[in-house]
Amino acid sequence: MGSSATPGAASAPAPADDVVGSPPDDAVAPSWLDEINGDRARAWVTARNERTTREYASRPDFRRLTADIADVLDCPCRIPAVADRGGMLYNFWTDAEHPRGVWRRTTWESYAAGAPSRADRIPEPTQWETLLDLDALNEASTLPPEIECTGDTELVWGGAQVLTTGPRAGRRALVTLSPGGGDASLTVEYDLHSRSFISPDDGGLFRPLSKGSMTWGDDAGEAAIVSADFGPDTLSGAGYPRQVRRLRRGQSLDEAEVLVTAGSGAVAAFTSRDPWGRTWLTTMPSFQHTHIWLLPDDAGCRPEPRPPAPRWRAGRAPARLPPPPVTSSRRERSGWRFRRTAWPASGGSG
Repeated sequence: MGSSATPGAASAPAPADDVVGSPPDDAVAPSWLDEINGDRARAWVTARNERTTREYASRPDFRRLTADIADVLDCPCRIPAVADRGGMLYNFWTDAEHPRGVWRRTTWESYAAGAPSRADRIPEPTQWETLLDLDALNEASTLPPEIECTGDTELVWGGAQVLTTGPRAGRRALVTLSPGGGDASLTVEYDLHSRSFISPDDGGLFRPLSKGSMTWGDDAGEAAIVSADFGPDTLSGAGYPRQVRRLRRGQSLDEAEVLVTAGSGAVAAFTSRDPWGRTWLTTMPSFQHTHIWLLPDDAGCRPEPRPPAPRWRAGRAPARLPPPPVTSSRRERSGWRFRRTAWPASGGSG
């Protein structure tokens, strides 16, 4: 392979030869490649992307394959994958008209009426209620203040969690958006009736731009469980949050209650809430191990009464939580007991 880009092919200033050229097989990758947005790293990637495009995009079979894939992905006859939340079916849909996607919902009756059926009966189209149009959001001249921090970068869908319990069930959701589709994202509370984001100044739950996650923290929708960049010493060496906090409505992140801080050598700590309203707290001491707890809505914190185990940071620990019963990297081969309840070994291998 050559060591420089073809003249006139690059849209950016041509990088130096030592940037474009591949390092020797036995060489360690230069440190500047770790700078994702650095000029040298971006020039290096641009040169290789252009070289790959010249090599493959001019082939007839490549053009035919990409056209076939686009036809499949944009086909209006695709069966929409849905998630049942509180009796409504939610779907995120992309096609040629909506490349960034539309978040929408429908009823069971309408979804069933629009499903493929016998050849002698033409189904009625499913009646979809649009909740959020990402293409329209990206094209808007002004963005809601809570997501203006993303600048001119296009917002990519990162998922939504519809509240399924309490008086706000089916009316509120936590919507996650990612600038440019990167690992960093933000989460904003969304009003499904008014089709609008709820500003933190108006009491909305909010997670600022960082790696992390946010999920509902109680049945009433008055709290959220958040993992994020909370400041110095709250990120792991991999750049992921290692602290989880409970954020109550009206609080700032600095005021949020710390539930757990994973050890300095851990990979990450995060949380999730399932469709049945149960909150799960997860820490990853390493890439090979995952510890998962079921977190009661009223679980608080207490000072660590003894020197912390390697997976905890001194000072805080989850209250009233048993040792983790699940380790993802293996099946337990011995029984497990907590208080007066015993669980038998799962058996198996691996």
